[in-house]
Amino acid sequence: MLRFLVISVLVCLGAMVSTTVARDRVEPVDQGISKAYINGVWSYTHIITGPRTDGEGTWGILIYREKVLGYNAAVNDYYDTPWGRIYWHGTLIRRLSGPHFWMPFPKVNRPEGRELDPEKAVEKLE
Repeated sequence: MLRFLVISVLVCLGAMVSTTVARDRVEPVDQGISKAYINGVWSYTHIITGPRTDGEGTWGILIYREKVLGYNAAVNDYYDTPWGRIYWHGTLIRRLSGPHFWMPFPKVNRPEGRELDPEKAVEKLE
């Protein structure tokens, strides 16, 4: 149930952000704005919640071949994407502020995670 709720909220928030289709060049993820990035079979949506408040948070949605990735990753596990490494920060626990889900930077004070294979993750989701 929580997984369905989180994905539903992320999809709704994702619909409110601008979209950039990057086919020939890959621009870096701008962490200061809510924006969706698309490159081939990859899609990354960066969402800022409660901007410029004490409760500001960021959510990252990572999609590969139309499948939402995550939930089976450990903190700082990562995928190599067209935008560089995108790291798992975990789900919403206790607070909405701070980074959640997939981020273009590792979680500080945590060990380096392992590289994940998007093809294997998609197979598990089908």
